[in-house]
Amino acid sequence: MIAKCIVTGNLQGVQFRETIARIADKAGLKGKAKNLPDGGVELLFILNNEADKNKIKQCIELALEKTEETGLLEADEIGSIRINDVSTDSS
Repeated sequence: MIAKCIVTGNLQGVQFRETIARIADKAGLKGKAKNLPDGGVELLFILNNEADKNKIKQCIELALEKTEETGLLEADEIGSIRINDVSTDSS
């Protein structure tokens, strides 16, 4: 199953995608990230079980925190985290 997540805000050029990739890998999650035209980031994760949903949210929040700690991202540049319904469609 695939979980699609949208993180809104001004997240491009601040190492967010690299940070989330590193944190998700350590948590045992597999997926990919891409920039969106509005400055946000789309994340696609493979879900192996229901517990992975909580891991995803925790990884996103930690990546935002770590990116903010670097000084490249300000708290007011972070929008929302939206984790859509789980889908079995991999496209």
